[in-house]
Amino acid sequence: MSEDDVGAAAPELLALATVARQLAEQGRLDDARTLLEGLVILEPTSAYFHTCLGCVYMRMDRGEDAVASFEEALRYDPADIVAHTYCGELKLERGQLEPALDHFGRAAGGDLEGMDPHANRARTLSLIAERIRAEATGKPTEAVRDLVRKALRAEGEDGPR
Repeated sequence: MSEDDVGAAAPELLALATVARQLAEQGRLDDARTLLEGLVILEPTSAYFHTCLGCVYMRMDRGEDAVASFEEALRYDPADIVAHTYCGELKLERGQLEPALDHFGRAAGGDLEGMDPHANRARTLSLIAERIRAEATGKPTEAVRDLVRKALRAEGEDGPR
């Protein structure tokens, strides 16, 4: 999702979202979070702001908050590739293979040309999830989570920027 996809959000609010992204890139995650939480209050139906906030929560290792933000974004924009990709990744990390695969499929389905980097990430993670599913059949949940962690480390997946 890009700023072009935000719809009716005021230009001033989009500028603040850009500032929040810059803060996050500088490692000032608390400042970015505070700004984005305010934007979500001002524009509660903006999928873009919810997705941005979810990315910051994800970088802060606040997985539950990130999932909630991504799910809220998807409520307003069911085709949000970024929200599907990262929500799927978080579910995969928790060993929730079927919901993760569903999100990855929806992300990839939104980019049939294979040009969107987030959709391509979802395709890669989908392959990892399929392999884990094949290896994990009959194993306890913690064993599945260990497989996920090892697979993500091996692939060098870093998460949101």
